[in-house]
Amino acid sequence: MLADGEFTRAHAAKQCLDDGFRALKNRDAKTALKLAEQAESLNPGFYQNATLRGRALLALGQPKEAVQAFQSARAEHPAFLKEQQELENLLQQAQSAQ
Repeated sequence: MLADGEFTRAHAAKQCLDDGFRALKNRDAKTALKLAEQAESLNPGFYQNATLRGRALLALGQPKEAVQAFQSARAEHPAFLKEQQELENLLQQAQSAQ
C-alpha cells in the first residue's frame, strides 16, 4: 500500500474532500465540484467523492446531474446508516428540483 502510493493518494483525496466540503460551506460550489473531481481521480469509487459532487451540482442548479451523482454514491454503499439516510434525503431533494 505504501510502496505503490495508494496511501498517499488516499490521503490527498481526503484533503480534497475536506477542502471541498469547506468550499460548499463558503458557498463556492464551483471549487467544491473541482475538488470532488480531483478526489475521484485520486481515489476512484469512494462514495464521499460522489456525494460532494452531487452537493456541488445541486448548489450550481444542476439537479439532473446531482441525481446521477447521488445514485452513484448510493451504489458505493456508504458505511454508516446516518450517511445512507443523508444521501437518500439529498437524492429526494435533487429529484424534486428537476
